[in-house]
Amino acid sequence: MGFMTQSSFLLCAGYDKNDLNMDFFVHNIIRKELRAITAMPTPDPSVWAFSPENDSLFSATDGKDTLRATPDEWVKRGVGKMREALIQ
Repeated sequence: MGFMTQSSFLLCAGYDKNDLNMDFFVHNIIRKELRAITAMPTPDPSVWAFSPENDSLFSATDGKDTLRATPDEWVKRGVGKMREALIQ
């Protein structure tokens, strides 16, 4: 008795002027974003993650300078230390 399908909910809910036009949103915005994202090949992490310019993983915040390290240093520290840093 209390079970309502999505279509029956939409029929009784009606439309409000503030409702998001899902057809427009999906077909015109999301579709374009997905095409842009998938138009390029997946980048190789060894190129961008270990670049000399990428040297501020877990940069200093709240005086926690001990977490600031290069990607190579984080690899040496191991997965456990990376997970600990992400939790903080």
